[in-house]
Amino acid sequence: MTARYGALWGIIAICTVIELVLSGADLGILGSQTMRFQVFMVAAFWDGYLTQWPAQYPMHPLAMFVTHAFLHANFLHLVVNMASLAGLGKVVISMIGQRRFLALYLMSAIGGGAGFALISDIDAPMVGASGALFGLLGLLVGHEIKIALAQKSTLLPAIRTIGVLILLNVVLWWATAGHLAWQAHLGGAIIGLAWAFFALGQSKHRAQRS
Repeated sequence: MTARYGALWGIIAICTVIELVLSGADLGILGSQTMRFQVFMVAAFWDGYLTQWPAQYPMHPLAMFVTHAFLHANFLHLVVNMASLAGLGKVVISMIGQRRFLALYLMSAIGGGAGFALISDIDAPMVGASGALFGLLGLLVGHEIKIALAQKSTLLPAIRTIGVLILLNVVLWWATAGHLAWQAHLGGAIIGLAWAFFALGQSKHRAQRS
């Protein structure tokens, strides 16, 4: 079981260790209380590094498209994202396998960064695995749409799911007083949908022909 989901547990472990260290620093238990800010400066996603800010290290503007997905704003943010990842990750791995899951996860994180860079004008750090999570959701929704089209059945379930996800983003945006990187969610979801339609194999539920 562990080997089957090794990539999934590895991502969760990395994110958890990083946040535990940063939370410990916030509390003055581990290192400096400025550690989170220092880490965010080199690993969070900042629009400024794509334009006028000097990079902190070679390839920094490119690396942050991935590294932001392993950081979280606080421990609660981590718990919510990792609980979601644990559930979604198992489903996706059962569909496409570990290596493709890992590739999709990283590509969706990049897509999340791209969505944030293209749409957002916020001069603040963007962190979190939710862009990658929405990539997994995008894959599942796209798969559902492909099955419906193949079977010539209604798309209402998929449309309803998309509606729920949009509503969830609206509610979270309101609950966080606008501090929600919905642009990253959109970018990740687009990558997942594209994967479902262009890289996911033909469904085993393909409609039978009479």
